[in-house]
Amino acid sequence: MIKTLIFGILILGTTTAMAAGLNCSFESDGENGQVNVVISGSEADLNLSYNGKKEVHKKCKVSKDDFGQLVDCTVLDKDLMVLVNEESGGIMSSALDLYVDLDC
Repeated sequence: MIKTLIFGILILGTTTAMAAGLNCSFESDGENGQVNVVISGSEADLNLSYNGKKEVHKKCKVSKDDFGQLVDCTVLDKDLMVLVNEESGGIMSSALDLYVDLDC
């Protein structure tokens, strides 16, 4: 019984610790935007609203970077990357013409 309880607490703590992300509002070129990134292990889900458009990406690739975690949601010729670093980061996308620092 006690072993089961301890094992359950460890699993819950590990799962909670693995999930990270960013939820941030930003402004670029006079347009307001919102980005939400949920990172779980080596994958991430990303929701981006900007300039009247909404981008939803599932299972983006996550890699470690010198400045945090790089979330790459590039699909074919549509590039979209978000750098996540302890409640800050940046969005980079030539397809959306969006380059903005985030400070949440």
